[in-house]
Amino acid sequence: MTLNLELLQFYRCKSLEDLMARTSAAFSAIGFPHLVLKWSPAAGQTRKMLESSSMIWNNFPERFGHKSGEISDALQNSLSIGLSQARENTLERQIWRLAQTSLYRVDADAPTPYFLTNYQRSILRDFGELEWMEFVSLPLSRERERVLVLEAKTQIRLSDAMMQDASAIFAAFICVYQCLHRPIRLTQTVTSDDSVQASLSHREVQCLQWLAAGKTLLEAATILDISERTLRFHISNAKEKLGVSTTMQAVVAAALEYGFDPKDPRRSICQISRTPILKPVRKAG
Repeated sequence: MTLNLELLQFYRCKSLEDLMARTSAAFSAIGFPHLVLKWSPAAGQTRKMLESSSMIWNNFPERFGHKSGEISDALQNSLSIGLSQARENTLERQIWRLAQTSLYRVDADAPTPYFLTNYQRSILRDFGELEWMEFVSLPLSRERERVLVLEAKTQIRLSDAMMQDASAIFAAFICVYQCLHRPIRLTQTVTSDDSVQASLSHREVQCLQWLAAGKTLLEAATILDISERTLRFHISNAKEKLGVSTTMQAVVAAALEYGFDPKDPRRSICQISRTPILKPVRKAG
């Protein structure tokens, strides 16, 4: 129940940095202390793999302070050492990773076992870290021969309960991530003589949007940071203004007027268009 309430807070995130911070906290709570958002390098020539690999976000700063850049750079650059020690193994794993489209476990599911080089182990020991035993990864998007991957790492044996919780966190993350990065196209425009559109307040529209997205009254109220009683009040007002008698009719009527997208509850003519925010905290090539 606690995890579900935490996941509802994801929908209040307005930027990728906010979303990553909440996701990092959620993963830490279930036993995954390291979270990283990075480009998985192309499975081609060694030089191309090194040039394509870059790290966009990780949670080292909150755990290591001013030393976070040092450990991030050292681990990122260790890819070249991994290639020199077991190039064929590394290339085979990268080819497999590029073919994945859903959640996977690197150590348990990959055709060849994941390994940490002695150099990587020494880096972790220097920073007082335990060795990561399992990586749970989710592909987010593709760009030519690279895949943007969100990867959570644990230092204990992966249990079925941890995997289920990780799947729930990834599902909430991908929903909000797509909302933040999906272009918002207005299907209708507001006109001064449109009495129906002008009659609904912004908050009333938001309430109906989240119901259209499949949320319960309690879940929608939690996302909007209001009480369930207040949510019911807004829905009641919306039904009266729209001239309907049921909540379902209000959702449908408002969806037709405001261009709701059930898969993107942030999209409507009442919502300001967003530009995808992708500020790199740490980027190494």
